[in-house]
Amino acid sequence: METMSIVAMGAVGVLSFFSILRRNEKVNGLVYLLVVLSLLLVIGDLSIATSYGNLLYLSIALFSLVFIVSHFQIAVNWWFKLFLTSIAYAGFVMLGDDAVSGEYVLSLSSVPGKALLLFALVAPYIMSAKLSIFERFIGAESNQLRSSLQLFIVGFLFFVASFLFALPGVALVAVGFTVSSTLSEPKWRNVSVGLLLMTIVLATMEFAQIDEIDLSMGKVVLGLFIGAFLTVFTYSISGQNKPIWWVLLLISALVFGVPFLIVFLGTQKADLGGTDAFLGGLVGMVVALLLSKDHVARDLVVILMVLSGLIAIPLTFSDENPTPNRSAENKSVQSSVFDSSANLSLDGLAGNFFVDPSAFRFDFELGPKGGRTRGAFKEVDATVELTGELRDAKFSVALPIRSLTTFNKFRDESLMSEEYFSADKYGQVTFQSVGMKSENGMYVLDGKFIMLGMEKDQVVQLKYMGEKEGKHAFVGKGSLDRRDFGMRSDPKEGNVVDFEFEIILVKK
Repeated sequence: METMSIVAMGAVGVLSFFSILRRNEKVNGLVYLLVVLSLLLVIGDLSIATSYGNLLYLSIALFSLVFIVSHFQIAVNWWFKLFLTSIAYAGFVMLGDDAVSGEYVLSLSSVPGKALLLFALVAPYIMSAKLSIFERFIGAESNQLRSSLQLFIVGFLFFVASFLFALPGVALVAVGFTVSSTLSEPKWRNVSVGLLLMTIVLATMEFAQIDEIDLSMGKVVLGLFIGAFLTVFTYSISGQNKPIWWVLLLISALVFGVPFLIVFLGTQKADLGGTDAFLGGLVGMVVALLLSKDHVARDLVVILMVLSGLIAIPLTFSDENPTPNRSAENKSVQSSVFDSSANLSLDGLAGNFFVDPSAFRFDFELGPKGGRTRGAFKEVDATVELTGELRDAKFSVALPIRSLTTFNKFRDESLMSEEYFSADKYGQVTFQSVGMKSENGMYVLDGKFIMLGMEKDQVVQLKYMGEKEGKHAFVGKGSLDRRDFGMRSDPKEGNVVDFEFEIILVKK
């Protein structure tokens, strides 16, 4: 994460804090401008697998221009507002680069791209028209109608944009709506901030390599309600007509500290919290914002919650994997390479081999659904002897404990302690085969596995994937119960460890 984004958001947070104290409308408008610009920068920083071209910088320029014109009440006539909206549309279409995210390509020169942008730009005007019609014919309270419209439009725009163009589409809708809402009605600012936050949710999932968020998990649901609570609580307290600086300090500590704590708890135990629970909190905050009136308290809670995530999430990355592109962490052993691989014959393959450490992969996972902890061993020292007779094959493998990672430096430090692997006392885990046979379209290794000084029988399934340039590829898998080696039982943490590995044998 870029340090500049963190510093910028921190400065905006301080400004929003004092703007609530001073109740200065001009400062409030400036804070909103800075909040939007900060969120756009954060989206760019988080989107490690998405290329926006100049789209985000173009959005910053167009939004700043439109905001300045609107803020100084230059755009007061409807025709001038429509003219500026048209200028913004033309600017995006003529100057915007293609945005690419995997197989999704958002081109503003294509008909779907133009249509999506146009719909985002006119959405605030449509919402204002609908609100006027509903108030006239239904006679319902304006604030309730506005809240219902806000909930619907964010959900609908998010669905359409993500369905058509994934993250780039959601980003385009967010910036398009934000630009035109500044010209149409300031009361739709909560919607624009909500759309930007939903974009950040997707961008953070990309940054942290999270494929999905499981709402059946209690930690995610708790995050939803905590995000909503912190938002409503901030609105309620900051709206009091009395000196509230000490209350705002308390609110700031809660809004920043609680999300940070949620992420940190996930580093200690997967089902207690984590990035997905924090993202649930952002979604809960969006819902609460859409049910509330426009207020500078929005800017305070948004900045502090996003800032807590920017600081907390990178701290969970392991020292062995300082970047968020951690394929082993997110590769499920249950949907494995082993199951999809064919097994070739070992006939004619004989000799003494060593395992190429540069082409070695050993992944493992344990725990309940939605709370699976994934990890890997990064180093190996192994030799293999093949004689042409399966029963005489010998596999000798040693895995250094210090090379183990769960892609979370806090958890990894805990695993090295006496409660788990006792890394200082037992430097490695080993496997020594005692026999090999062919069974059900695979090879089965029987052997002895030693961990924490205890030796247990272990079965490993193995497949031979073939030879290339004198190197022989194998893939294997198995499972073991860590309780058999003296570790305490914990169903929430997981007792049965599933593992899968790939090795390349090189002849000595």
